[in-house]
Order: sequence, then structure tokens, then C-alpha cells
Amino acid sequence: MNIQNTKILEGHKSSIYKLVYEPNSGILYSVGGEGWIVEWNPFENGDGQLLAKVPDQIFSFFVSDHYFLVGTFQGNFYVIDKNTKDVVFKEKAHSSGIFSLFSTQQYIYSLGGDGKIIRWRLSDFVKDEIVHLTAKPIRCHDINKNTLDLAVGSSDGNVYIVDFHSLYVKRIIENAHDRSIFSLLYCDDKLLTGGMDAKLKIWSPQNQYTLEESIDAHWFTINDILLTNNWMFTASRDKSIRCWSRKDFSPISTIKWGELENAHMNSVNSLAWSSEHNTLISAGDDRTIRLWNILS
Repeated sequence: MNIQNTKILEGHKSSIYKLVYEPNSGILYSVGGEGWIVEWNPFENGDGQLLAKVPDQIFSFFVSDHYFLVGTFQGNFYVIDKNTKDVVFKEKAHSSGIFSLFSTQQYIYSLGGDGKIIRWRLSDFVKDEIVHLTAKPIRCHDINKNTLDLAVGSSDGNVYIVDFHSLYVKRIIENAHDRSIFSLLYCDDKLLTGGMDAKLKIWSPQNQYTLEESIDAHWFTINDILLTNNWMFTASRDKSIRCWSRKDFSPISTIKWGELENAHMNSVNSLAWSSEHNTLISAGDDRTIRLWNILS
């Protein structure tokens, strides 16, 4: 595999915690610890554009059809109109940070450091349901589109399998990781989880979520997991990004400071992918966004 850094985007004044890339428009969004929402055209020349800012560290971010959904370290939930860039709704929703956010056509879901899942009506931003899942922070989520299982990773080391519609807990994978689970993702017929223990674990939803494999993937916390058609990428607090085969999860290559030119110098927190440019996009604590051309 040939990996080459093609661009470094700079401008954030604090750590970058989340990237969202929209393939249809070619727009990249980034949010960070200074409370900024920045828009980039990463494959064109020019600087990023500051769209909006909040007086808080942004930890979670989701782009819906009409809104930017923002979750902060203090537990504040913001809804920002995409056209006017005005804050149309704000509430102290969770008693501590909001670490994961997503939306459907009807609802918004916020997952917080207080261990709660809150479902909001998208039409008027009224709370529709509150589920207190655990006493520890909820760090990440993903949805199995075939079974509509909502998998939730927590700092108690457990994975909670929740029915997406009722928010009823169907199964708990207890002690899935030693300490916090920071990332998880459904991949084909597997569930992948990454934790503070630096392990990547592979679970079988079809076999009652039994553990199939545990991989010593990094030296420190796995912050993000990303899938492409052929590969899987993991981003870590150990400053590295690793590429894996999607077919059998064998390691292929590593982007690491000292081994590859222009690699990140601090924790890598978020990943995005541009299939039309065959480019991996990464961001982290060094306040930069880096573009990597990937050739097999």
C-alpha cells in the first residue's frame, strides 16, 4: 500500500474532535475544543470558513438536512440552522459531556456522559424519551441497519445492544473492554469495538454477540474506526492511524510520526473518507486536518 500526505489544513486553535465529510457537496466540516464549526473545501485551494461558534468545547457533531447538531463537554445541546447559522435551540441536556449525536427523519438522539440516551422530536426539539442506560459515560454508538440494533459503548467497559425504536436494552456485553469503549462500528456481519485498552475486538451479532477475536491494535486508546469498500482504519491516542483489511482484519499499513512524512504529532481523534478522491482525512490534538492519498 502506498500512502502519501497531500495536504495539511490549519486554522483551529484547539484540538479537533470530529470530522464530517459530505461526498455529494465535497464539503468537510470540523469541530473542536475552541467551540468552532469550520467548513472546508479540502480538494480545492483556500482556507476554512468559520460557520458558527459556541462558548464551549464541541465533542460531538452531526449534519442533518437542515441543521448542525452540536454536543459539548459541559452537556449543552445546540441546534444551529444550516442556512442562517443561527442557534435555534439550546439546552443543558446532559449533566456532563455529550459524546455522540445522530438524527433520523423524526428524531434526534444525544448520548451523554451522564449515561443517558435522550430522544428529541426533530419537529420541535421536545424530549420524547429519556433512558438512563448506565452510571458511566456513554462514549459511542452505531446502528445495525439490518436488525436495527443500536450498539452503545460505555466507560463502564460494557456494550449495550438497544432496540432502536423502543430503546429497550436487549443485551449487554459485559466487560467487553478494560475501561472505556471509545469507538464501535458494525462491519458487514460483525461488530467492531475499540477501547482505552488499545484493543480492537470483533463480535458476532448473529451468534449472540460472542467474541470472535481480540487484536492488540494500538498502544493507547482507539478513538475512531472508519470503513471503506476495501479497508478499515483505526485512529488512536498513540498518534497513529492503522489500516486493516476489511475482509479478514489483518494489518496492512501504519501512518505514524517518525515513519511516514507529515504524520500527526499528537492524538488522532477523528477520521473521514472521500471515495471519489481515494483519500483518508484525519484530525486530532495537533489542531490540524491531514489528507492522505491511499493507493493499494
